[in-house]
Amino acid sequence: MISGFISISALLTAIVAALAVAADWVKVSTAGDGTVVSIDASTVRVVKGRPQVWVKLDRSLVPTSPFVHAKTLWKIDCHADTMIVLASTSYDAVGGVRASQTYPDSAERYEAIVPESYGASIKQLLCNV
Repeated sequence: MISGFISISALLTAIVAALAVAADWVKVSTAGDGTVVSIDASTVRVVKGRPQVWVKLDRSLVPTSPFVHAKTLWKIDCHADTMIVLASTSYDAVGGVRASQTYPDSAERYEAIVPESYGASIKQLLCNV
């Protein structure tokens, strides 16, 4: 009976440890309106040859913003200098979800990355340019 308890205990410990994996937000830049832009370094992946990462926009210092912060999943085409948003969730001041949406990964939805923008900074980090 004790060995069964140890197995269940070990399993619960492993589950709790897996759930404790935290985001690793790294500040990329601050926009002119005060928006702080960060990437979650723990989520960087290469999918079909293109890097993707979760990006957080902290707008808590922007009084006119309809949301306090948003998290968006970006995928970047390093060679074409374009990017696409695959998912986006915005949050209110107490952490409640204001809106959440997913988008298709289609070639016609990729947008040019504007030079000297936070998008360009993120591309530089992910594409090693």
